[in-house]
Amino acid sequence: ARRRGGRRNTSVDMGLTDLFQVKNSVCHDFVMRLAEDRIPISFYEEQALNENVPLFLGIGATQIDRNSIADQSTAKNDTAVFSREYVETIKRVANKIAGAGYESREPPWPGNIYFEDISAESSFELIETIVGATLKYGGVSH
Repeated sequence: ARRRGGRRNTSVDMGLTDLFQVKNSVCHDFVMRLAEDRIPISFYEEQALNENVPLFLGIGATQIDRNSIADQSTAKNDTAVFSREYVETIKRVANKIAGAGYESREPPWPGNIYFEDISAESSFELIETIVGATLKYGGVSH
């Protein structure tokens, strides 16, 4: 005999693209990647291009937390590398969507790197590295 209220199969078979569509249904104006999503940036780049909207990439608190840094020079170098990758990706999306008919030049254009959380525990040297990469590599051709 089966009890009432017994366990039902509640599993949902959703892929990454399906989950993205749910996330994107909340905001249609841009694609946003949180650091804690831990999904490759290339996935978000592809989705922004598919949707023909700007891309926002978040810097998580753990990426700039000075307490988790064992070697400051290595952390600064790693931060410079991923910051440039973020900037180049955003710039690539901005240029491609402009070429595909995206005309708005109001925010959220052209996309952005943003800090998800800054606190007293953040390394301001790493924050300066990120801002420096944005200023150095962030020009958009349109």
